[in-house]
Amino acid sequence: MPFATFMRGRTRVNSVILYSLVNVLPKLTSGLLAVLYTRRFSTEEYGNYGIFAAVIYLLAAVIDCGFASAALRNFYADKNRSLAYLSSVIYTARVVTLALLPVVGAILYFFWDQLGVRFTQAWIFVPALLLIAYFGRAVDMLATICRAIERPGYFAAGQIAQALTMTLAGLVLVFVLRLGIGGALLAMLIGYGAALLTYEALLLNVFGIRRARFDWMTTKTSLAFGLPLVPDQIASWARMLALRPTLAHLVALSDVGLFSFASALAALPNLLSSAIDLALAPIYFRRRESSEPAEFHSKMLAFGTIYAASMMPIWMFAVLFCPEIVRLVAGTPYVGAAPICAVLLCATFARFQIPFLQRQIHFMRKTWLQSAITIPWSVAAILLTIVFAARYGILAAAWTTLATELGILVSTAWAIRRHEQVGYPMLTGLSFIAFLALLAAWIAMGHAQTNWPTILLKLAFVMLATALSLAIWIWPKRRLVLQLASS
Repeated sequence: MPFATFMRGRTRVNSVILYSLVNVLPKLTSGLLAVLYTRRFSTEEYGNYGIFAAVIYLLAAVIDCGFASAALRNFYADKNRSLAYLSSVIYTARVVTLALLPVVGAILYFFWDQLGVRFTQAWIFVPALLLIAYFGRAVDMLATICRAIERPGYFAAGQIAQALTMTLAGLVLVFVLRLGIGGALLAMLIGYGAALLTYEALLLNVFGIRRARFDWMTTKTSLAFGLPLVPDQIASWARMLALRPTLAHLVALSDVGLFSFASALAALPNLLSSAIDLALAPIYFRRRESSEPAEFHSKMLAFGTIYAASMMPIWMFAVLFCPEIVRLVAGTPYVGAAPICAVLLCATFARFQIPFLQRQIHFMRKTWLQSAITIPWSVAAILLTIVFAARYGILAAAWTTLATELGILVSTAWAIRRHEQVGYPMLTGLSFIAFLALLAAWIAMGHAQTNWPTILLKLAFVMLATALSLAIWIWPKRRLVLQLASS
């Protein structure tokens, strides 16, 4: 490999590492705070907090209109490679989002009693949830712009500001001032506000956002790309977070708290993989737009195998040590969340592979495919949860989530193969998921006792999985990562 190409690849890898680390920070902070809140919230209070988190995600998905994804994808077209385009799309996104807030707020107020929370003060919580959702979307938009123009330093500054302020605010408001769920929500708002101010300070004068004007063509092209993604985002909410208010009508609110805590804990390993995907997306679009030779497809398929194999030992460790982790971080009141978390970890392993495929859908601009795939599966997840959770409890909802993620993964891979003739290493991915599901079933049945012989056996399994992943899938193709990363 020529030295210049090697150095460009090394620079790209360093950029990916930086993106990964700083992107993990705010999400890791939010996840760790959600775990720490178990020390202050009862399982019933945690059920309320989990439902509020689900509502915030839904509000953000509705008001987003897909502008951030559209900005990232459309920027790589030659006609949009300008600061004026970025300024216009940021301004347009804000105008459209603000216009949607009153409508969404009125709907939320009307359906407040159906959420399953034990708070009746809708006139206080509705504006608060809307504000958190708006700030979150605004931060995501500016962070996406930093990724598009490949300014990892700018991206890092906003993420670090959000992580630090959210952590400090959460600890003070919940643990010192004892403000409960209201304090947790306020900490979330403060974190988003700090990140937004940081991005504004770094980007506002550079891109001249204050001087931007509403551009109808920018709006039209952004909505044409982004709006078909909104049903997909809502479908993602339906299969991941809508189960919380659904379960509130089927089981005790304390059980909803266990499910919410298990969901938060199971999402933590996914932060690393999602961070890598965020960093690689601009590289992928640029390489595809530059008419790379046909072998780029085969490289991407090989990278898909490496990607899944490298994450396998992390998930295996998390699944096997669920009981010990839950008992350590949350204590005895939440020990019932361990089997749920083990199954949900299998679902997140399937979920982290999906963006790898959806990125190809974005390149083809066939964003309607995502909604066509995810909506039926998400509806099935809710219906199956209603049928089985009332009879078998919250563990049935976890297995339903895993089945749904598997269905979406297989359907998306099939759609990519049909529309672009690019295959995904499904056999490898499904084999990994099946193996994790067996381990999760072992944990769920209570056969994994917390004693030293069992712990040593678990560690041996993890070490063996790590060695096999390195020997079979990663080390033989170690040069491929640098080749894909170099420009």
